Parts: sequence; structure tokens; C-alpha cells
Amino acid sequence: MSNKESLTSIAVIGHVDHGKSTLMGHFLFQIGAVDPRVMKKHEADAESLGMSSWKWAYVLDAFQEEKEKGKTMDIAFRRFEIDGREFVLIDNPGHRDFTKHTIAGLSTADACILVISAGKGEIEAGLEPGDELTPSGQTLEHTLIASVLGIKDVIVVVNKMDSTKYSEVRFNECKEILVDFLKKIQSPWIKMMDKIPFIPISGMEGENFLTLSEKMPWYKGPTLKEAIEKISVPEDLSDKELRLVVYDAYQEPGIGLIGYGRIISGKIKVNDRVVVAPGIRKATVKTLWDEEEEISSASSGMDINFLLKGEAEEDLLRGAVIGLDNQIPSSKPRIKVRLLYLGAQPFVLGNISILHAGSNNVEAELESIEKIHLQNSKYKNTPRDIDGKSIMIFNEEVASVILLTKNPIVAEKQSDIPKLGRVILRKKGRVIAAAVVEDILD
Repeated sequence: MSNKESLTSIAVIGHVDHGKSTLMGHFLFQIGAVDPRVMKKHEADAESLGMSSWKWAYVLDAFQEEKEKGKTMDIAFRRFEIDGREFVLIDNPGHRDFTKHTIAGLSTADACILVISAGKGEIEAGLEPGDELTPSGQTLEHTLIASVLGIKDVIVVVNKMDSTKYSEVRFNECKEILVDFLKKIQSPWIKMMDKIPFIPISGMEGENFLTLSEKMPWYKGPTLKEAIEKISVPEDLSDKELRLVVYDAYQEPGIGLIGYGRIISGKIKVNDRVVVAPGIRKATVKTLWDEEEEISSASSGMDINFLLKGEAEEDLLRGAVIGLDNQIPSSKPRIKVRLLYLGAQPFVLGNISILHAGSNNVEAELESIEKIHLQNSKYKNTPRDIDGKSIMIFNEEVASVILLTKNPIVAEKQSDIPKLGRVILRKKGRVIAAAVVEDILD
């Protein structure tokens, strides 16, 4: 398998100000993925804004507005290599206002690095459940989203260990708090805790990046580099139908509208006739690039730039999904899903929520409840049926339901293409359900 074919995407998640961008920017510099001259410019930029501590974060915070505000607002992508194996880092915003971007970043990721802060009260703030008036912490939301989206390769980084004087006690406390939370939400990760490394790190100082830190002699586990090297190579889905998820599109002077995205499954080559869903208009593939190298074809697992010519150019927006014109991606307003409901209030027929499928989000109505697979015993005596049919679902229940979306949304059966078969429901800025797509309905 070539390096290009084994490209592994890693999403970095966690609460705002827990140090994600600083951690990964410094790590990329340590492994030689950042030109020292470029790093000097980032350092000068940070100092000119009076934010010298943000120099490492500037490696990933691409936009001037992010540099000035000191927070990641959109998804940042960065390729790097470790011993010849290629990875792409997806740095997700930690602020709750940009959770939809985080969902988009996680939806196509092969693995994730969950960053929690060992600073006083910081992991606790990240896991705050919130209520109708107070938002929940983003460690809570990101962890929930990543685990239910099926990400199984996980690295937990306990960051800012320098702020605790490299305390083993605080490290163990943070680990215990997170594990207790995972048990509470019935995360699938609980069954694989023996395979999830917890690494104490100082993102600012670079401790436990490439070699074990002398400041934490009590830690005997893998370094961050070693943990990343152990991430599984993604399954090759090149024999499936083409599904290319669009991350972004931008105008290139003299060339045209260039798309950037990841091939979830299948293959694509120059001169292929394609459809850009959820529309049905067609286009022809004119050019493909792997980074700056022009290529004639690409396959599952690759992140590519591409140029299309035809009517469908106008549909090239973030969240669009490209398929061959004889393998059109499913794009319907009604889908049957099996969901785990996590809302505090009952989920009643007719309720409206926001359905997130990859980079797409659209209003969705709970049209019908087909079957309740797991009933919460706390509500066993609560009336919920009319004429023998359930009209509501309670917290921590599992049910198959039909959702009616305001506009068609691209989704696939989870059994066919897993990364396009998982969706999230949110209401008032909070996750209320996680689901897998069981069927696409007419």
C-alpha cells in the first residue's frame, strides 16, 4: 500500500482554551513538519499582536481573524508524515458556536485526539452538563459526538501538565473524571479503555511529544508520536461506489472553482462524469491534485483538490457529496434511523431539531416512532402511546424512528458506507441524539 493510499485523518477535539492548537502546532514543529522560517514568522506575528504564547497555534490557525481573536473558528487541515506514513490533522474549533464545524471534521475522521486540560477546574468546565440557559462544556459534546460517530482509534491527551507542576495526582484525577463521564453516557469507548492511551503532556513545553519527559518519571506509557504511529490504517473502500465529501471550495485565478475534499469510498479519475449531491446536476472531472501534484486518478482515503466543468460546479459547496453519474448518492428528505436519545425533555412526534450529517445540517421533524428497542425503566409506567403507537421517547432510550427533513440531505445506510451513515441531532445548541441510518425512504 502506498503512502497516499494509507492517508489517515486525525481529528483534534476538546473544550475551548484547553490548548489543542498550541499542542498540535508545537508537535508538528517538533517532528519537522513546519519550516523553521515559517515558524519565525508565526512567532513574529504572535508577538506583534501581544499574544506570544499563541505562536504554536498559528501553525494551524490559518485565518487572520483567528490569530487576532486567539481561537480556532473553522476546521484547519494539515498534512504530516511520521516515518513515511502520511496523516492529515483536522484541528476542530473548541468554542460551542462552531460545534457544527466540529461535527463536520469528525464525520470523516479515522481517529481522534481528545485534549483535556489538567489546569485547575478546566476538565470540570469542559464536562459541565449545562441546562436550558447554560451551555454544556465542549469536552462533553465533542466526546459524545466522536464516540457515537464510531471513531475507535482514540488518544487522550491530558494537557497543561506544566500548570500542575507535572502532578501525577492531578493526571490520575483527570483520567478518573473522564472515565466516569464515559460510563455515564454509555460511550462505546468504555469497552476499549485498555486500548486508549492517556498521555500527560505540556503542549507549550513539548513534554512527552517525541521522548518520555524527565519531568514526569512516573509516566511509562507511549509518547504522543508513538501513540499516533499505532493508529490503525483505515479500511480500503475503493471497491465501493464513489463518495467524495467536499470540505471546501475556492476560486483560483486563471483556473476556476477548485474543490477540496476526502474520498470516503470508491475511485475517481480525470474525465469521469459525476453528480454533485444533494443536487442532480452533472459535471466532468477536468483535473485532480494530490496537494500540488497533478494526478490522473484517486481512491478511497485520499484528500484531494479537484476541478470540475459543467452545471454542477455551482453546487460545489461544503457538505456536498460527489458520486459517479451512474452511482448517484442518496439524497432524500425522509430517513429511517436508529437513535440513542439523550435529551432532558421527551422527544415527541412533531418535534423539530437540527440534523447534522457530515458537513450538512438541516431542520428535521420526528415523523414517526417505528420501534422502541431499549426502554428506560424510569418511565415504564409513564403513558406514551395513542391508539397503540408510541408518540414520545425518553432520555437514554434507543428507538428506530423516521425523520422528515426540511430539505433533502445526503446520507447512506450505515451498513453500506459507515461514515455517511451516522447523524447527530441537536436542539438549542446541544446534542439530543446520536443515530445510525437504517434506510433511505422515498
